[in-house]
Amino acid sequence: MAPQTKYPNRESLSVFLERRREDQKFMRSLEVGSTLLLISFFALFALRPAFDVISALVGEIRSKDALSKQLNTKIRNIIEAQDNFSKIQKDYSLIESCLPDLPRYAQASQQVQLAAKNNNINFSKIAFNIKEDDKTPEQKKSNIDSYQISAISQASFYPAISFLSKLHNNRRLLDIESLSFANSKKGSVASPSAESAITFNLNARLYFWNPPNDKK
Repeated sequence: MAPQTKYPNRESLSVFLERRREDQKFMRSLEVGSTLLLISFFALFALRPAFDVISALVGEIRSKDALSKQLNTKIRNIIEAQDNFSKIQKDYSLIESCLPDLPRYAQASQQVQLAAKNNNINFSKIAFNIKEDDKTPEQKKSNIDSYQISAISQASFYPAISFLSKLHNNRRLLDIESLSFANSKKGSVASPSAESAITFNLNARLYFWNPPNDKK
């Protein structure tokens, strides 16, 4: 009977070593999988919010940059407008007297009365015809408004013609729409020296600039 060896046989040792290698491979695979899982978890719950915050900050920076460019453009436009206004400021009163930015009814009445007074004509009444819906399409596009002024007086022919000429050459922008004359007589009809006179009815349209309120 052969004596029993004190070392395990080679087949059992190789099986044991193979199992050890497989166990080590499994543990390494488990470690790698756990590491990848932890990395994915960290990227999902930690890095993604950071990326979202960074993306939001980048969008906000771009939005502020666009807003800054718009403000710079508006500031340049305001500066240019101020420079242009300073250049024409000395002539602004002239422009305002030609086409004021308000109706200025009292100014219109005074100009008519002054032109009449210089020709010894007196108006007992001056009427304004104000309508909100009589603007032409061109006036609506250009923000030009207007109103009518009517006056009736009695005077000699030549002073009346001189008055109309002065009114027509007035600095204020106006348009004489209608003018009617009627014969009349000053003094007694029987008097051969009675001065010939006429009664005239004047209708004129005066214009003014009506800028929109949203320009500021």
